[in-house]
Amino acid sequence: MTVAPSANTLFDDFLVIGLKSAATSPVPTLLYCFRTAQGQGGAEVDANNVALMEFCFPDVDDEQMLKLHSESFAFTLTHGDGTRTFGFSRRLAQPPGLPICLCVLSQRPWFSLFMHMLDILQLNYDLTKFVPAFIDAAHRAALPPPGGSLLVSPDEAPQLAGYGSFRLHVPEEERPTGVSFEPLLTSLGAANLLRVLAALMREQRLVFVSSRWAHVSSCAHAALTLLYPLQWQHIFIPVLPKSKFSYAAAPMPFVVGVLARHLPRLQREAIDPEVIFVDLDRRNPNPNPNPNPKPNPDPNQVIFVDLDAGRISADDAETIERAQLPRALRDELHARLVQLQRQAKARSALLDTNPNPNPNPNPNPNPNPNPNQGALRPARQRRARRGRAALHGQGY
Repeated sequence: MTVAPSANTLFDDFLVIGLKSAATSPVPTLLYCFRTAQGQGGAEVDANNVALMEFCFPDVDDEQMLKLHSESFAFTLTHGDGTRTFGFSRRLAQPPGLPICLCVLSQRPWFSLFMHMLDILQLNYDLTKFVPAFIDAAHRAALPPPGGSLLVSPDEAPQLAGYGSFRLHVPEEERPTGVSFEPLLTSLGAANLLRVLAALMREQRLVFVSSRWAHVSSCAHAALTLLYPLQWQHIFIPVLPKSKFSYAAAPMPFVVGVLARHLPRLQREAIDPEVIFVDLDRRNPNPNPNPNPKPNPDPNQVIFVDLDAGRISADDAETIERAQLPRALRDELHARLVQLQRQAKARSALLDTNPNPNPNPNPNPNPNPNPNQGALRPARQRRARRGRAALHGQGY
């Protein structure tokens, strides 16, 4: 699967995926594709869209998925030359109907910018008017220098007069920005996080596990960002659809993410039994519950990272002990991580007592007195705050 990169534009494509009722389970269906709307469609684009729909709804045959609340996650597509395309996705509950998914495809790892872009699309969602005009304006907007801002003006279309303009802030660096380490550190604790980092440095095989795509995706991205300025050069699929579980049996290093309720099916694959679960609640190693261990396991064992239980586990203690950094480096990093963890707890406590730390009573930083120019009306501001609290609390 290929996605044509755009060197001078913000993103490569934008999709809206819906679900259509069927006899057995809902079927993903394409509601909108920017490239197709621009006359750039064709057999290759159609084939790509079919594959992309599976990543937007990797659990489409799961009844619990239909009950989900809105959530954000990011998947990745690795190309033959090693470059990656990020799929920044926002699944929106549509009660009493089936959910939809908004997905921006870009080779730029700018998490904060694209999640803000999805905020705007969610708050003004109208597939017949606002969405096509906003996406077209964002694609045409000139990229500013690093640290600048991108002005998106969908109201240039006559039918959108009054929506105003929106600013998207470009990070100062090309490295992944807007990735929060707090959920990963809070869930794992310093000691287990160091084990995960050591396993990545040793190029072992890791499976991140959580009950929510938002959590497993954000923690997997955060773990790989810890390697900076080094880069993970192997398979990276933070959102692994059930149809691609065979990737977890690959003999080469990989990092993948799955839902906790899919583990029984995953363990039916021919996976090496020495798996380290990182249980993010209890934070203690536990055995891998693989019911069919191999008599002669591969020395490059798979490491399972259980993000909900806060622990790591393996079939034997040696597998866990192998995922260690040298003591001098480990002690220094542990002290720093503990300090960061305390700062995160203090910040969370401050936010609990003061949910609006901005002393400026004016929520619109734009001095233009026109209330429609780049600002959100009060009701939409409240929805935006609620959306950010619910959707960005998982690390984005």
